[in-house]
Amino acid sequence: MKSIVEEYVMPESHQSNMEVIGVMYLKLVGEKTITQEGVKSKCLLVRYKDIPRILGKSDEELIKIHKLSGATIELFCDTAVMIHRLSYLQLLGSADEVEVAEMLLVDAVTKAYDEKEFVPTALMPPSICHHTMTIPVMKDVPLLGFNGSNLLKMESQTCSWIELDTVCDSSVLVINIYGERLNLTNAIKIIKEQICEYEELKHKLDEEDGVASGEEPEV
Repeated sequence: MKSIVEEYVMPESHQSNMEVIGVMYLKLVGEKTITQEGVKSKCLLVRYKDIPRILGKSDEELIKIHKLSGATIELFCDTAVMIHRLSYLQLLGSADEVEVAEMLLVDAVTKAYDEKEFVPTALMPPSICHHTMTIPVMKDVPLLGFNGSNLLKMESQTCSWIELDTVCDSSVLVINIYGERLNLTNAIKIIKEQICEYEELKHKLDEEDGVASGEEPEV
């Protein structure tokens, strides 16, 4: 378990020099800078898959959030987060403007889950931790559930992000878990419990099938 970003430092020249090494700027709305008097700064992380919800069609959603909050909003990434398919959100403005912008950004991400029982965490701080687990790909059933419902439930209950990936030979499932340390620990615990329950149930069903077919049960 380790932090995905050991220490986050925003380059002072981030708006005047768009060629900062290692930083790729995706979107910028607003004109406030960190060097202006009274301007507060807050940095958050968002998943790539949630960026379209924040942008909206032709960036309409992002522009609306900027206008309603008054905060400058920057969407950018560097190598530290790109490999995890995450992106930074930098909010600049007064304390109230930053607070309103964050609230509206969270709403933009989570409104897609209005009809669902569970809602994942929309944004996280850059100091979150990352843990990787690997399991045989056939054991993804208890993690996913129907149409990903169980995965969403675990994310909601633990305030973590859980991403599933298969490696090249498709026989191993890689589980990437992100969150603040305690939440990450809880997510790991729940995932292991889900897998154990699935294995116990499968073993029981296999034994019942063996008995039904006349085979001797394992001792």
